[in-house]
Amino acid sequence: SYLTPAFDMGGVTLSGTATYDPNAGAGPAAPGSSGTNSLGGTAYTIKAVMGGIEIGAGVEEQETALTTPTSEESNVTGYIVYKNGPLGIMYQEVQNNAAANSVTTGSDYDGEIWGISFAQGDWAMSYVEQTENKDSPGATSNGKEVEMNAITASYTMGAMSIKGGIFETTNPEYTTGKYEETEIALSFAF
Repeated sequence: SYLTPAFDMGGVTLSGTATYDPNAGAGPAAPGSSGTNSLGGTAYTIKAVMGGIEIGAGVEEQETALTTPTSEESNVTGYIVYKNGPLGIMYQEVQNNAAANSVTTGSDYDGEIWGISFAQGDWAMSYVEQTENKDSPGATSNGKEVEMNAITASYTMGAMSIKGGIFETTNPEYTTGKYEETEIALSFAF
């Protein structure tokens, strides 16, 4: 892996990463031994920050063990975050292109996430919404959209915190249905 130093160009701070994994999809090799597969992967990211705005993107490709002809599995994302004092707003898009060949067709996923947060003094509130789509040729789950949203709030007073959230998922795991959860937590630090 390589992480670039931060470059300042006219008030914009740029940085990036580059990673090559010769043993993608497997854990690290034991000391003194070689990896367990010959499939590799690469990943690259870039980030630009100016004032309260941060913009970033990343791409990852991984070789697969599917027989020829093959395609690599790839993941791509891009995001923007705006922060100004206690207010934060974010938006992100993601895409996964599963590996495929003439026999096996992989499912592709894409989604978008947006959120807003406000933190002032001892309390904080946030709302996040995520939508995912699955494109799996011939599957019954094809075309179903998963929608997830969460509202959270917290208040801290000295060593005590109370936190709560309301979470909802429509069509979980790309099946018809709904999942809802309400959570309240009280914690003390000693």
